[in-house]
Amino acid sequence: MPEPLVAILHIGYLFLPVGFLLLALGILRPHVILPSGALHAWTAGAVGVMTLAVMTRASLGHTGKPLTATWPIQTICIASIFSALARIVTGFGVARDPMLHLSASAWTFAFAGFAAIWPPARAPPRNLICSGVRHSIHRRPSGDYAAASVDPDQSWPVCVLQHAGKPGDRP
Repeated sequence: MPEPLVAILHIGYLFLPVGFLLLALGILRPHVILPSGALHAWTAGAVGVMTLAVMTRASLGHTGKPLTATWPIQTICIASIFSALARIVTGFGVARDPMLHLSASAWTFAFAGFAAIWPPARAPPRNLICSGVRHSIHRRPSGDYAAASVDPDQSWPVCVLQHAGKPGDRP
């Protein structure tokens, strides 16, 4: 089985051809599915699932965490897929109101779950480059970040937060 963080990207992309198939079905058999089924395959499916997948991978990568899907990550990804599928089912006219509520709840759970997993305060930068000098970073009790070793002669005209990693890793 492929890595779940890669698999979710493929699942999100899969919603594109599914949307085209649903659109074709809606044109050929309008009494079977509404065109909104295809629209929601593209929007909730492809755009929504892919957005969550890319945000997840980028957040892991930029915080220096391993690119592996923990159970909370897998849970929010499954919720986004379920939300898209429930929204598509409404196009078929099957249990429309309950499916809309399930879809909205799953969508909210997925993106609120993402926000709960990665608040900005939990993404500490690891290295700070100021005028070419590397400083280690520590978090102050106030919640902001400061360089642990600062050269007294060093001015701070340009500071760049750099990606965390091992020496030699590309930022």
